[in-house]
Order: sequence, then C-alpha cells, then structure tokens
Amino acid sequence: MKEEQLIDAIGKLDADVFDEIIKIKTANVTPAANATQPATAQQASAKLVPIRAKRRSFRRWLVPVAACLALMVGGLAAYASGALDGLIRLGTDSDGNKTLEFMTPENNYVPVSELTGDVRNATAQMKDRLQYYLAGEPLPNDEMIGMCETEMYEFDGDWNNPPQMDIRYIGYEEGERPMLPYSFNVNLPGRIYKPFSSIAAAEAYIGCEGLHLPALEQTPAQIGVYVEGINEGGLRSATPDSEFEIYDIRLCASYWLDGKFAVITSANIDTVDNPGPRTTVLSHSENALLATETRTVDGREFTIVTYQSSPDSTTFQKAVFLVENRVTYILEFAGYDEASPEYVEQVITGWMNSFSQE
Repeated sequence: MKEEQLIDAIGKLDADVFDEIIKIKTANVTPAANATQPATAQQASAKLVPIRAKRRSFRRWLVPVAACLALMVGGLAAYASGALDGLIRLGTDSDGNKTLEFMTPENNYVPVSELTGDVRNATAQMKDRLQYYLAGEPLPNDEMIGMCETEMYEFDGDWNNPPQMDIRYIGYEEGERPMLPYSFNVNLPGRIYKPFSSIAAAEAYIGCEGLHLPALEQTPAQIGVYVEGINEGGLRSATPDSEFEIYDIRLCASYWLDGKFAVITSANIDTVDNPGPRTTVLSHSENALLATETRTVDGREFTIVTYQSSPDSTTFQKAVFLVENRVTYILEFAGYDEASPEYVEQVITGWMNSFSQE
C-alpha cells in the first residue's frame, strides 16, 4: 500500500477540510446533538472513498485500520439495496462503484456524562495541544508511540484523487515504517491516543457501563484508546480559550495471527446523537466481490461483510459487526490465499462465541 493510500485510510484531515465538514455536519445535527457537540468525519481507506456532496450531510465511519474493509467514513447517498438485519446495506452509486451502508440504531450513543473513566479528562490535553497548534509549534504527542503525524501536499480537494502525504511515526526514526496492524493520525489537537497493556485497563480508562471487548487467544500487538474531540466553530476559529468536547471514543486491540494475518477488534462509542447512515464507497470497484450474511449466536445478531477487490484477487477482507449496549463492536480480518476458509471461520466464530461468556 502506498503511503498516500495508507494515510487516507487512517483519517488525514487538515484544518480546512476539518472545518468544512464541521459546517456540513452542524447543518444536519439533531437538536439534542446540537446542544452538546457536532461530530465531524475521518477519511476512508485506500479503496474506500467517501461520497462528498450528494446530500447535505457527512457521516464518519467507525474503525481506523489501514488496509481493512470497514474503515472509516463516508458521506450519505448510496443507492442501497438489500438490507440485512437493518444494519448493513449493499448498493451501487451513480458511477458504478460498490457501496456499503451502515445504519446506526436509534439512540446508539453514550453521553460523556455517563462515563466514569479518566477519558473525560482528555479534553484538557486537547486544549493544551491547541496552544501549540495556534503557535505553529509541533504538537506534544506524549505516549502516542506508533501513531503517525502527517503533512499534506499536492491536494486539489478531490478525494477520488488522494493527496500526497509525508508520514512520520511517533517514537521511530524518520523514514522508519513500523509493522502495525492499525494506526491513527494524531496531527490535530483534538486527537488523542493512549496505549494500554491490557484491554481491562483500557476499558477502565473509558468507564462505560456494558462495554466489554473480547480478547482473542493470542497476545495483542497493540491495545489503545483513541479519542476525538472538537471545539465549537472549528480550528480556523479557535482561540487559546477554546474548549473541546469529546464526540468519539474507540478501544482497539490488534493482532498478528500466525505472525502474518492482521486482525483488529474494536469497541466504538459515539458520545453524541449521530443518527443516520454511514456510507463507504469502494472506488473503482465495478468488479469487486462484496457480500454479507447475518448470523445469530446466543441471541446476538452479527453481520459479516466480505470484500474482495476482484474475482481473481488473492487477498480478501472480512468485517464482523455487533451492536450491543450502545457500543458497536467490529472484528476485521485482512488475509490472503494462505488463510484457509477454515482458519478464518475459526477466528470469526471464536470471537462471536466469546460474547456469550460475558
């Protein structure tokens, strides 16, 4: 994957794009959300390109995993067909690209006031980072080892023509490219990543009742919590006194299964009322294979999405979705022909069955 593709996958937004999306989102936010905090968007993966202006709304996707299917965001306006369990719809846009639309259930958000963990203090760190940002100085990135910073150039505003990026990984030498299953772009003040040594510690940091991310049998390569906040009016209008509010929290655990297959599990929490569909467009995907199925395991309904860029491709991506207790859980498996169907099925079913043990 090229660097410009990678950074598209992990959510590059400069201040101008960031604030533009805030304006679009603010115009469509519900009264309840408007009273708290408008949400913004992250950009999609290398082959998942957001729809930009077919309706006056812009929705963000859920999981920040480079090279996996269910990555980040999109706009509205898929020409969806064939809903499965009311959550996932597949369709085609006017350009012939495949689309995947995720419908969030009603009231699927957890206000920050209901959280009990130290994540609530992340806004103070965001405000501190803002002072550096306003002064034109490098942002402090304490403990964000492995996360990346980027510099955008040669971008004409068209996300179908991805911008060129300069990528630097925090804690690594210039030009060094760590093999990380996921990465976040933390080059804006309102983006905080905090690593943890265990899933339990990360869950305690969030303090969300009913949250529990199952662990796979292998030792995780990464565990961390990514928090996004935004200041009223956007970064272009920010002053040293601007305050941040949290609108998105994600707990991610990643694995290298057998040392070669990337698997990322995540628990995704919206902290504002963010209803409506979130659509991902698979750019130039007329021949792509995209399929879904629904399975019920111990009373829980899971949706499995399988993506292959072409019928003869040796790589594939699978994503498994579960919404429970206002948390969206996702497992993503990035594999190739050496991953037998039996092996992939074992990983997926093991993860789905682990919820029944809670």
